[in-house]
Amino acid sequence: MRKKGRWPPSKMKKFSADPFASHKMKMKMKLARKIRLRRKRLVRERRMRKKGSWQERSALNRR
Repeated sequence: MRKKGRWPPSKMKKFSADPFASHKMKMKMKLARKIRLRRKRLVRERRMRKKGSWQERSALNRR
């Protein structure tokens, strides 16, 4: 599922000593995914806005 070489094994070992390690990792992953999704959406919205403005301009020209 996750990319290789994302977290070095040493870091994973350090986490495993913590009883809430898996929970922490899950939360971190969730947060990262949320941020990634938000960034993706922002980029898409920006692109759509550009496209939208272009379409609006062309529509105005046609009128």
